[in-house]
Amino acid sequence: MNTDLKVPLGKHLEISGEWYEGQAVGGLGGGIWTSVVYPEPAAPYTAIHPLRSTGGWAQLKVKPARRFEINGAFGQDENFGKDLRFFPTPYSGYGFGALQKNRTDFVNLIYTPNSFLLFAVEYRHLFTAPALGQSASGDHLNLAAGVRF
Repeated sequence: MNTDLKVPLGKHLEISGEWYEGQAVGGLGGGIWTSVVYPEPAAPYTAIHPLRSTGGWAQLKVKPARRFEINGAFGQDENFGKDLRFFPTPYSGYGFGALQKNRTDFVNLIYTPNSFLLFAVEYRHLFTAPALGQSASGDHLNLAAGVRF
C-alpha cells in the first residue's frame, strides 16, 4: 500500500507527505534499503525471508516571502521486528546486519535571489537502529548553492 499527499494551505503554507506499508519494499524512496534477510554472512542467500516494513514522511513548507522558503520534515522507515527475528542473526546484504529503523528530522532555509540561483542551509538529525545491537544517531549541517536551468 502506498499513499501520498500534497495540500496547499493558502498562499504561504503547504503540507506534503507519503506513507507506505508492504513486503520487500526496501527500495522505496525513504526506505531502509533492506527487502530481505538471510541467516549468516558466510552462506548468503541459502535461505531468504522477505521483510514487511512501514514508513513515510511528512513536511511543512512555509513561504514567508517571495524569495524565502522554510521546510521542516520528519521521516521514518521501520522493518517489522517479527520478520527481523526470523533467523537468529539476520543479515541484509554486503555482510552487515539488518536494520530495524531509520528516522530523520530536518529543517532548512532556502533563499532564491533570482530565477536561476538558490542558496540553502539545512540541519538534519539521523537515527538508525539495527535489528541486533546498539542504535546510533548523528547530526548533519549542510550549506548549498545551486543553479536552475
